[in-house]
Amino acid sequence: MRGNQILSNAGHSLLRHLSVGLFLLAPYVLQACSLERCGARSCSCCDHPLRGGSAEAALSATPAPSWERWRQAPAPSAAAPAAPPAATPEAPPQHTDWKRNSKLLRGKLDETEEMLVEYYHGREYLEQAWALKQDDTDFQQGQSFIADKFARALIWQDKFVIAAMGSSVTAGHDNCAEDSYPKQLERVFAPILAIGAVRLEVRNAGQGGGCGDSHTNQHFCVRNTLGEDVDIAHYCWNMFEHASTKAAKKELNGVHEQWIRWLLLLRHSAAGHFFYSGGGSKDSRPEDIQAACGKNIGNFNEMKKTYGRFGFNVLCPGNVLLPKGAPPGWNSRHITVGEKTVIASTRKAIHMTNLARKDAQNIWMRNWHPGPLHNQLTSDQMAYNYMRSLRMAIDKIDKEGGPMSSSAQKRWPRKPKRLGHLGLPAQIGCVFPELCNVDEAPGCVNFERPTFGKAQIFITPMNDEFNPHTSRYGPDSERLPWKFWQAGENTKMTPKVERGQPGCAHADKCAGMLYELQKGEPKLPQFLVFRLPKMEAGFIKVCGYQGWKTLMDHAKFYLGNYEVPKDSRKCKSADRKEREKCADVDLWIAGSHTGKKCIVVQRIWPNGVSMNDIAPTGHIFLGIELVNFTKTAPIITHVITV
Repeated sequence: MRGNQILSNAGHSLLRHLSVGLFLLAPYVLQACSLERCGARSCSCCDHPLRGGSAEAALSATPAPSWERWRQAPAPSAAAPAAPPAATPEAPPQHTDWKRNSKLLRGKLDETEEMLVEYYHGREYLEQAWALKQDDTDFQQGQSFIADKFARALIWQDKFVIAAMGSSVTAGHDNCAEDSYPKQLERVFAPILAIGAVRLEVRNAGQGGGCGDSHTNQHFCVRNTLGEDVDIAHYCWNMFEHASTKAAKKELNGVHEQWIRWLLLLRHSAAGHFFYSGGGSKDSRPEDIQAACGKNIGNFNEMKKTYGRFGFNVLCPGNVLLPKGAPPGWNSRHITVGEKTVIASTRKAIHMTNLARKDAQNIWMRNWHPGPLHNQLTSDQMAYNYMRSLRMAIDKIDKEGGPMSSSAQKRWPRKPKRLGHLGLPAQIGCVFPELCNVDEAPGCVNFERPTFGKAQIFITPMNDEFNPHTSRYGPDSERLPWKFWQAGENTKMTPKVERGQPGCAHADKCAGMLYELQKGEPKLPQFLVFRLPKMEAGFIKVCGYQGWKTLMDHAKFYLGNYEVPKDSRKCKSADRKEREKCADVDLWIAGSHTGKKCIVVQRIWPNGVSMNDIAPTGHIFLGIELVNFTKTAPIITHVITV
């Protein structure tokens, strides 16, 4: 028995040495193949059996450059290998061989970075798309801030969450969902973190414009839409940020600051990155390219100085694609990146056998949406940046004596201490200042799909003992005639040739609470009650699928026994702008339907109203009563509180 074991061990050892030897010799035996030639399938490297070629061709096959060898095997699934069971403060994870694992992590980081640098013929396309410069102190502090998040995840072998909110650009419309930038980012970055037993989760909460959403309502819902456990968050609403006046720009700057501050109030104090898919800079100097990106944030310099140390940054993928002398190519299905090479397709396309999917991989823009190639560049720029912070995290852990040391676990506890508003710098210019001086991010229920966090606001049953509105339902009411409504499958936003393909359906759907009577059913109470969480500012906002005007015309709002009044003088004014002000709608993007979805029911706690009237049962409930409608009732999509 022991002899067989010795022979078995010897055999395994011999196989390992032969494998290593063949791996080291391969680059010298086989010839290199260029990206352009492989894109045209005119060289032997494209006939490698791992790419679907014949075994005979494999004898004379040539290895691809490092970026291509990196993807020689079929692309891994989006989900990383399952991490070990989550540790608890009482039972920290057992890092059996941190020295070995950290070496493997660094090796994978080196390999991936080498692949990206070779693929883009240098680092400029990966670094210069970010507004903050690499040598900027604010950037370096922000990178360290993100590194601490990676360190926490590595020590506790916890998941690491990147979540994106935004428009159809984020959702990946006009593409297969698998080609969206969040999915591509996950495919690049998940295998790296998996070596450290960390599961990467990239959440895509992008929502198409058909639901009427924009930055003016979605940015409130970071807890419900993205989740409390987010480490890095993305914001992409550049198609809707139309601010032409000084006042409008000031309001938009305030929205940006609110989003950043509310992210920092989450459980993991998420770093916020703004993503602008359009635009560009025709300047060739790196500092000019980066400055053009920063201009997307109106008060960029102030934001950088105030929130740069918390990871704030701005990404503009297209800016690096317009260096001086290079053709813009914005309307082309093929894009010239730099002056050295033409990328004919994404890296993933090389291994695809599905022709319908393969042919779509060379598209830079589809209509006004980034195509697979554009999304690949975006995800690569993000991955490259985050890899730098991950490398820094490994170094930090080593300096603390490894992940099992008490100093490391004390420095990066599994449940970090929340910042609260006292842990944040003084605000620069929030839209409503009182909304930024709070200890918790806004409460929200977002009925649209998808959402990744828990709601803080809940529908209250008719018979709830604390419901102050039971008398309003009527004596004969047996049920609430409200139902959850959502739109059908979102197929039109996937190209026809890719519809029905695995992983191509988009997750985003319009949805909300709809009042609907069954056929022949007598009229039932048109009343819906929400239980609200603790509010610090007294701010309440309600959004409807058909827009703010439907809510204004067909809804009344109650807080306990208190009916929230309208400003009748302004509402009846002949001046459209004055009428809009009574609903406190988002005037800074007036003229665009996306800003006309919500009304602010209450901005602050009303003066002269007793809390006994607002919360007679000790809890705060918002009652919404429908009035004066015949066919179309408002569909409630969001309720927001601060």
